Amino acid sequence: MKTEKNQVWNFNEKIDAEACAAGVERKILSYTDELMCVENHFKAGAVGALHHHPHTQITYVVSGQFEFEIDGVKIASIEGFLQSLKTNDPELQKKICQMNGYEAKNFAKRFTREPSEVLCFWQGQSFKKSSPEFKKLIKQILEAKSKTYDGKIFKFAGYDISSV
Repeated sequence: MKTEKNQVWNFNEKIDAEACAAGVERKILSYTDELMCVENHFKAGAVGALHHHPHTQITYVVSGQFEFEIDGVKIASIEGFLQSLKTNDPELQKKICQMNGYEAKNFAKRFTREPSEVLCFWQGQSFKKSSPEFKKLIKQILEAKSKTYDGKIFKFAGYDISSV
């Protein structure tokens, strides 16, 4: 069954998946002119191509991870990136950036800092959280998450990725 626009109740198990690209399937769970809810499944190595939506679409990762890059560092999760800012060791930052969010958060518990300490580090530079440089870095990571790299937006590690 295909989902019809503006339907109030839809049941996932009754909706047919459709192929979108090599290794990518989706189920449109619900949609209106303003909002779309989609369940996507990406096989290992599948690529989500850059595209735009005329409506609001909120995305979250149900399981697995996707990679993007900033300053030559591959990042598997925003949480991994944020936790990597707690150390001034660029090699350790790369390791933390490759962790999923839960793993990165637990790993970073070993970094003890005073609550008053507001310094973060990225590639050998330190930033105060209130500085324009830190705000620029955060903006850069968010933009990097949504930009293309060599015509690809995200390389999925082969897990379910859902958009709501």
